[in-house]
Amino acid sequence: MVKGTSRTVIEINDTGNKMIERIVLFVKPEYGNFNVSKLKKEANIISDSFIWEKADSSLIRQRYIERRKKTTICLVCAVVVAAIILAVAIF
Repeated sequence: MVKGTSRTVIEINDTGNKMIERIVLFVKPEYGNFNVSKLKKEANIISDSFIWEKADSSLIRQRYIERRKKTTICLVCAVVVAAIILAVAIF
């Protein structure tokens, strides 16, 4: 929603990453009047703080598989505990 306010926006188009196309940073209104070079420096610090080389598809896939394994293990444990409680309650 646009409300007629102007904001200072910094857009980084060359991220150096094959997965991330661009980064858009919205500057807080109280810092919008800062020196342009200072804002660019801060934007570069933020973009450089990400570990781009580790954000590849194989790492994302590996994390997804690990999360699915943990979820499956938790679900199996819950079913086993429920079965044990049911067995104790019946006998």
